[in-house]
Amino acid sequence: MTNSRFNTNIDIIKKIEFSIHEYDITFYKSIDNELFLDVVSKRQNSHNYIEGFLRHWNDSNDVKEDILPLISSVKNGFSINEFISSEISCAYVEKEITFFIHENDITKGKQEASINSDRHIKTKIFEEIIIKWLEFLISEER
Repeated sequence: MTNSRFNTNIDIIKKIEFSIHEYDITFYKSIDNELFLDVVSKRQNSHNYIEGFLRHWNDSNDVKEDILPLISSVKNGFSINEFISSEISCAYVEKEITFFIHENDITKGKQEASINSDRHIKTKIFEEIIIKWLEFLISEER
């Protein structure tokens, strides 16, 4: 049993741990068949908002068809930025940095996210984590 960041006790039946750059990442599967993740900065020992964002992107087809093409569009210069919504937050993707915002006002949300290191992540790392999440979803036949 683990106590998740979301303050619920969860019986874990599968756990995968790895690191990407400065983040320790753990994917979980609960006895209730729920998938979730922890993304913790090694430098600050704090959770990144990507956890809540990806928790609601739990269908591999949606990730492949919606998130990855938008990131690719920004990285390859076809778009200056992209806005990707989740149930609890939004990712505002720019070429170098992705910001996690809650506000309808993108400018204000980006300003607030840029101050809090848990609310932004390098877009390259964002993409790498999403690819690993996609692999996990596929392995769980989601």
